[in-house]
Amino acid sequence: MNKIVKRKLIGSILCIIIGIIFFVYPIIAPQNISENLHSYMNGFASGIIGVGIVALFIVVRAVKSPTKAQELENEAKDERLIRIANDAKAITLTITYSAEALISIICALMNKMEISEYIAIIIGFQLVIYLIVYFIVKRRN
Repeated sequence: MNKIVKRKLIGSILCIIIGIIFFVYPIIAPQNISENLHSYMNGFASGIIGVGIVALFIVVRAVKSPTKAQELENEAKDERLIRIANDAKAITLTITYSAEALISIICALMNKMEISEYIAIIIGFQLVIYLIVYFIVKRRN
């Protein structure tokens, strides 16, 4: 089993474990969790478990078939696919920042200043993290 397949296997198993933790925690400690949060955590856990199972299925297929393992390795090393994924991440990040800023402005106009400030603080943290990561990556290249 090559390094890429091992990494994907560990990631999918970790996804399933995190989903199970989010699913079981409200059952173990129900006094600390409201009904709305309980429903939210169950939905989140179901989604994470589903993603983990699909990813695990893909990895198991790759382990059983050498051609599938080679395809998975080629996908991970294909520069064109890597560039497309990086471009998609950059566009998604820009859309997310813009949506958060718009929601913050709308909340401020509706006199929901506390919510507006929290969103603005989150945007600030995201931008600081982005700058730190940018300079680290720029220094490596």
